[in-house]
Amino acid sequence: MSETSDIDILITELHDKLTLVHHDAAVIPKSDLINLFLEVVSLIKVDYATYRKYIPKVLGLLEKNKTSSIVVLVDSFFVLFNLLTEKRDLIEVDDSALKEKYEDEVIDKFYSTLEKSLTYGIQIRISDFDLDKSDLTNGDKRQFISILVDAIQDSAKTLSWDYDRANNVFLQLAAARNLLNDQNDHDSFYILSAMMLDRFSTSEFHQQSRDVAEELIICSYIDSRPHLGYFNSFRCYSNNSSAIPALLYACLSMSCALESGTQISSKYVKEIIWQGIKYFRNISLHPWVKAIYESIPNHISFDPYEKRSIAHSYFTSLLFSNDKNVPSLILDFLNEHREEIYQTGIHDALPWLITLYNVRRIYADADFSSTGLGYYLSTFEMIVPPDKVANQKAIIEGDLSKLKPLLRESLIKLNETRNPSDIVNDNNNAIKMASRLVDQAIASKDHEALLLAMMVKSDFSFIFTEKERQEIAPLNVPETSLESFEKIYGSKKTILQNLSTKSQIDFLWLITTEGRCYHFSYVGEDFEYASINSWGLREFKALINSGFFSQFAFDDTMKSKNEVRSVFPEEHIDQSNKYKANFEFFRLDINQSTSPLLVVMDMDLAGFPHNLLLSREGDIIHSMRPLANILSTEWYVKYSNQVQIDKAFPKSVWIPTEGGDFTLNQLFGKLEDSLVENKFTILQSLDPKNPINTDLNIICAHGSNDIALKQVVFPDDTPRLNLDRYLSSGKVLIFFVCHSGSISSTPFENSISSIVKKYIAKGYSSVIAPFWALHINIPPIWLPVFLKSIEDGKSIIEAVHDANLAVKEVYPTLAAWCCLHLYGDPHITLSK
Repeated sequence: MSETSDIDILITELHDKLTLVHHDAAVIPKSDLINLFLEVVSLIKVDYATYRKYIPKVLGLLEKNKTSSIVVLVDSFFVLFNLLTEKRDLIEVDDSALKEKYEDEVIDKFYSTLEKSLTYGIQIRISDFDLDKSDLTNGDKRQFISILVDAIQDSAKTLSWDYDRANNVFLQLAAARNLLNDQNDHDSFYILSAMMLDRFSTSEFHQQSRDVAEELIICSYIDSRPHLGYFNSFRCYSNNSSAIPALLYACLSMSCALESGTQISSKYVKEIIWQGIKYFRNISLHPWVKAIYESIPNHISFDPYEKRSIAHSYFTSLLFSNDKNVPSLILDFLNEHREEIYQTGIHDALPWLITLYNVRRIYADADFSSTGLGYYLSTFEMIVPPDKVANQKAIIEGDLSKLKPLLRESLIKLNETRNPSDIVNDNNNAIKMASRLVDQAIASKDHEALLLAMMVKSDFSFIFTEKERQEIAPLNVPETSLESFEKIYGSKKTILQNLSTKSQIDFLWLITTEGRCYHFSYVGEDFEYASINSWGLREFKALINSGFFSQFAFDDTMKSKNEVRSVFPEEHIDQSNKYKANFEFFRLDINQSTSPLLVVMDMDLAGFPHNLLLSREGDIIHSMRPLANILSTEWYVKYSNQVQIDKAFPKSVWIPTEGGDFTLNQLFGKLEDSLVENKFTILQSLDPKNPINTDLNIICAHGSNDIALKQVVFPDDTPRLNLDRYLSSGKVLIFFVCHSGSISSTPFENSISSIVKKYIAKGYSSVIAPFWALHINIPPIWLPVFLKSIEDGKSIIEAVHDANLAVKEVYPTLAAWCCLHLYGDPHITLSK
């Protein structure tokens, strides 16, 4: 059996086992999964070609089963990490060439040599760049290396790079690698290149960072240092909080180092320790930060600067986890190490200055007097030039005048991302900016800033366009002008024109920032702004964490005095009021109206059903007016109001009664007359020959309360992991599947998860689904009214409202009539 087929078999086995665990379909010992994963890692790293062939498959299966794979990856990381940090036969790399003394005239000689080595019109690649060394002495080469190190380190003092700086450093790294290899130093280049990856991250050149990291892996195989190439990819992805890829590359790196058969440098082990701390900090697994920090082996020696850098990363982890002792801990540390920090200068002072800005904002009672942290703040501000931290300071302080152009720039840079799995972490900084500008934008009634913020806060992946994959990508840094922004995303004028095209339609945006919640609306041609004063973040989180909405249910009969009777309407209303009492904090200060209301919700509000939004008087708004979640402003502008359906539009339903499920057979019995009367194509097989693919498709099956994340349905006791076997394309999709309209925050991503989102992305214009368990008595009431309203020429948002109110007439509990939610295009109607 060939090695390749061994890898294929193992990858398939890993995929199948992780999938079973992810869907709670089997119990597999975690140790078995760890061993299987590490075996796959060991095989795919054998050479670059094998790695390139299999890395998409491995990464894809890990991302697909994120909630189970993250556990396996973390434990695998620590298996390798512990083996690595236990090693005592570490070597020191001779980096003397990095510190060679040189005279100013040598700088001119270096750039003259570099210019001779360049060919106009030829793309520079680090892996094959060759500096013309024909007339250089060994002393010249060593001085050139030192010049390059100083230049790269000087550039690293600037957190936000422009096109010229990025390209200059890229070229400098290409020359540095060539010269260092000439000196038989194959390690120092990878430490130098890490500086570029760090600054690409702070400059939001995320796609460019991944492209460079891939180039570094190519270099590392050529240099017989694959562990260093993979380490830089670990650094690249962990800088961006990309949980799964970062851990995969960390494991590849450590596995290469441990299996190389050669001695490992102490510098590499120290970098793994430091990057491990930063990784777990960035993805908010703070207990693991503490575990690494407090268990650093004594036999690994750190110089004072390295110790301070690691300590700073640890303190920022405490800061992000809201540890109450952070201000005093930092003050004690700075008091102890201030002379060393002052001597190092900007490299030490810059990260501490940014940290102190955050401490001042987050900890209102922190001591920022002239004898406390205020002393260090003012001192570091004297060391660090203001322009070096201007952008970071603007974000932290929420300076609206600076944040609007910065957010536009960030959105332009996001357009460079090619892969949908990357965009959900590339948007980190954009979301920070968007959140920080909200308070001032509401106060100044700046709808342009708020619409800009909602581009990323309402799940940017809805409007993300996947780009063509490139094996070897040139280093391109985009222009960030207003014209560039409008070319990609459209102008403010265009957006407002699109919002104004529909009369008698109101728009509502719900946006949060740091525990506060606001709404702004577009009514007629005017924007209105308000704070939700009753908002309670703690109460909201408690509802979501307890699965409150997933527990909604009602009965149509009850036992009373040893007999079964119907539940009275008054009892259903009483149940509604009890449910509603739990989310009274979500009252909106909007005018009463019967016009349709189109809602865009902040991702931070994922999990709240839009049908349950309350008026200022505490009434459910949906009882008075049609409601739809239009996903995002940009999605609405681009995709809505473009679809109509023919009067005799084709309709299909998959209701797999042949599997013998009692509930589905009951449901079919209640729906059959309506389905036949409305000429539905009815598929009742568990395994239909073809998936349904008409204008209106209905799926009937069971769903669990975690369907938003796991996205499987149960036509019987066995979960169906691939719904595409039963459902193809269409215009309108209706799920009669419990919980299928629910929305959840995606773990370790800035995105939402929902089966609704999946099918909107597949091309459906509108999706209707229950946010919680769907009682079997609802669809027989709801569906005929919905279809009749559509046939009468009403829009889909009006038809859903009519159908929900019809349910309310029979069951006046919100658990019944608020259950089915509309997402996507609200304007679909019959063609004239």
